[in-house]
Amino acid sequence: MLETSKDLLYIVLAFCILWLTIFLCWLIYYLTLTIKRWYEAIDRISRFFESMHSLVERGKNKVENSVTAVLGLAEIGKKLFDTYQAKRSKKTKSKS
Repeated sequence: MLETSKDLLYIVLAFCILWLTIFLCWLIYYLTLTIKRWYEAIDRISRFFESMHSLVERGKNKVENSVTAVLGLAEIGKKLFDTYQAKRSKKTKSKS
């Protein structure tokens, strides 16, 4: 089978190439798994920030609506107070 030392060298080289190939395949497999996990983590983080953004937007809209309603009520209250003051001042002028 082995006639010269060159044959033994070729067998050893073939064995080393086989193990190098197995190692490289293993390395590529774990690199792809790691990249997949990074992608999933980044996707979860981006979904979290998107949900936080929508939550903030909804809160902002509710505050804006509340402020609009309060300003409307304040305007009505101011008109009622002005009307009351006008009636009160007419009564005090008529008594004098």
